[in-house]
Amino acid sequence: MTSTSARTNGRLAGVLLVVCGLYVMVVTPFLPAAPDAHPRVLLSLAAVAAAIGLAFWLVPWDRWPRWATLLPVPVSLTLIAAHGWLIGADGYRFGPLFMVVFAWIGNTQPRGSSVAMSPLLVVAYGVPALFGPQHAALAIGGAIYTIPICLLLGETVAWVSYQNRRAVRAEHQTAEFLRAAFDNASIGSVAIDLDGRIIQANRVLEQVLGYGQGELLGLEILDLVHADDQQSCRVHGRRLLSGAATTMRAERRFHRRDGSLIWVDLSASMTVDQAGQPTSMVAQIQDVTERRAYESNLTYQALHDDLTGLPNRVLLLDRVRGALARAGDQPVSVALLYLDLDNFKYVNDSHGHAAGDALLVDIAQRLSSVIREGDTLVRLGGDEFVIFCDEVHDGQVDALSGRIHGALTSGFELAGSRFVATVSIGIVVIPATDASADVLLRDADTALYEAKRRGRARSQLFTPELKARTTSRVQTETDLRGALIRHELQLWYQPEVELATGDTVGAEALLRWDRGAQGIALPGDFIDIAEETGLIVTIGEWAVREACHAAARWLAAGSRLRISVNLSSRQLSSPGLVSSVRDALAASRLPSSLLCLEVTESVLIDDAEAALGVLRELKACGVKLALDDFGTGYSSMSYLRQYPFDALKIDRSFISDLDATTEDTALVTAIVDMAEALGLETVAEGVERADQLEVVTALGCTLAQGFLLDRPMPEDQFARRYAPVRTAGPSTVDVPTRAVLA
Repeated sequence: MTSTSARTNGRLAGVLLVVCGLYVMVVTPFLPAAPDAHPRVLLSLAAVAAAIGLAFWLVPWDRWPRWATLLPVPVSLTLIAAHGWLIGADGYRFGPLFMVVFAWIGNTQPRGSSVAMSPLLVVAYGVPALFGPQHAALAIGGAIYTIPICLLLGETVAWVSYQNRRAVRAEHQTAEFLRAAFDNASIGSVAIDLDGRIIQANRVLEQVLGYGQGELLGLEILDLVHADDQQSCRVHGRRLLSGAATTMRAERRFHRRDGSLIWVDLSASMTVDQAGQPTSMVAQIQDVTERRAYESNLTYQALHDDLTGLPNRVLLLDRVRGALARAGDQPVSVALLYLDLDNFKYVNDSHGHAAGDALLVDIAQRLSSVIREGDTLVRLGGDEFVIFCDEVHDGQVDALSGRIHGALTSGFELAGSRFVATVSIGIVVIPATDASADVLLRDADTALYEAKRRGRARSQLFTPELKARTTSRVQTETDLRGALIRHELQLWYQPEVELATGDTVGAEALLRWDRGAQGIALPGDFIDIAEETGLIVTIGEWAVREACHAAARWLAAGSRLRISVNLSSRQLSSPGLVSSVRDALAASRLPSSLLCLEVTESVLIDDAEAALGVLRELKACGVKLALDDFGTGYSSMSYLRQYPFDALKIDRSFISDLDATTEDTALVTAIVDMAEALGLETVAEGVERADQLEVVTALGCTLAQGFLLDRPMPEDQFARRYAPVRTAGPSTVDVPTRAVLA
């Protein structure tokens, strides 16, 4: 028995014994006495029984060992023997007293103890038989009903007591297990009463919150919660208390004892009694401060640019959509400025990527200093930035654009030298009700492209007309991607004439695009798109093959006409250029001396060393090389000395107003004299009038071409007109011609 149950059961047995004694004392005077009975002795024995009961009440059974609970047994046996011997009674009056004693034995001793005591009970009833037959009869009569009842009652109580003790032991073990689990849990655990006060907290929680053992007891849990999170905790607590929710889980901020804040994962539920009424709240609290910091860092990295720390595209789109949602149907406008640094590639190539990164960081800081409060500055990547302006008014965007250009005019210190950066800006201003994040970026990008096309270092506002041109451009790009497959691209040919003899010695191949109902498109309508998309490489390879096959067919017909193909910057930087030229010559069986490849001066400026290497490889294949549009770019004698050119083509801009008195005459004269000194041929382009032809002939140009001599024409027409004509013999100068791709 537990100490509490031992004390309670002892007092209960004491009360019953007192009641039994008093009962005998009360009824004895009114009941007839047995023969030879002594009522006074009977009353005395009843008083003794009552005194024994009082002793049961007073004895601290919870402090006594179990064997002490057997002390009432000899007392009861003595009473049985005494009443039968001294008063000649049959024991009926004291029967309840004996039953109480055996119930006590069953409650305090293991099962079977009542049976083990039964022989003593028989002996106690048999003692009076020693004093005469009349005593024996009375003893036997009392034993017949008392002994079985005492044994049955004692064993029944013993069984019930055993079951109770087992249940209590199991409950105690469960409680101890739960307490151990609570105290030794790997996360903080706390029990809170219905008033919100802590009634139990384990060691882990005390360590998490920085409190000593037992210091959390009695504190209000909300006092530990950050003020901004208290209201949500109250709401969750009320829902748990009302039964609207069975559990709650959330992440909240808690104060530690030293005042610092931590993030915790809080999971709580209510405990209820057997009636289903809430009794307390149990919560598990786990410190997740490090995880929150890690996740916050990941979120920051996912939404910001690593180099500049500015928001990135993901955060831009989120803020744009949020601003548009807040605007709703309000009559406000939003703006987006798309910025791209001009010639940033030069910085990386000449000073290195570290210098380029430093420049980007510096520019980001300057841009941050000129935007309005509330505007969003974003780095999309590379040298591209975006500024989103929420709710703009007349003149604000223009002013911002001016501040951006002005912020860069002072220049930057770059690798020990001064560098002036410029930026092209595409701007779109649109009512919030008509805007979307994707549309803003698309239209601003369109405006940026236009700003780049018109010379850079400028701002361009997006307009409906610009959108129409862009739409047309997109359609052109789409159609151009399938033009080769559909055999829509063609090469037309314009003859080149040797001025000394008047013979046609070559042909310039000109690219045309047959767009069906839209007619024949000239290169100026689509070649820029081909350059930007990279299609120019595929188209250029096709043009070389077609031109070689055409010249081979003319050669087979007996006309040794020379042809050339112009190379764009994309083609010149393509790693497969030289092999594709070799393949074209091999497939057509055209002598390499009848093919000339031309490049413009701007191609050489972009990457001079790489261009020189490729041109030397092409020269090793046996083809001719010409410098096209000479005089319009960065003309320099170094090109003519360093690069393996065979001819110069004088740009048509010098020929268009040529006459005997113009300055252009002096320029053309200088070009011809310089080419002659270097052993280079000269080709006058764009000869459209007779006076122009007379001048270039007089100045000593080797070849000429233009509408005056003949217009470009399809191959079949060109073959009928020029292929049957044999040019001069081996002494004839090979004059290169080109396929116009740009």
